[in-house]
Amino acid sequence: VKLYEDMPIFRLVFFDGQTLALSRYKLDHEGHFESKQGWDAPHLILSSTPAWSLYETFEDYFNNVWNRSTDIDDYFDSKSSHSLSAGSAHSKKV
Repeated sequence: VKLYEDMPIFRLVFFDGQTLALSRYKLDHEGHFESKQGWDAPHLILSSTPAWSLYETFEDYFNNVWNRSTDIDDYFDSKSSHSLSAGSAHSKKV
């Protein structure tokens, strides 16, 4: 699980390294809930096998978002170490 600063533009679901189902996130209130948080939204299916497929483009987009996101364990570790540091600093002042 990863945490990221901004909402991705696309919902990307990769299957077997060759097939991608994608749709856009619809962020307005009515559209989001009407589409059951996007699962009923139209999806485009792409294959990685044609020479001019957009599969690799969306795979690069996914990897970019993934690589600049924070691992959830790292997030909680940084929060707990920050709390310990703040607690230590506070106890020294007393």
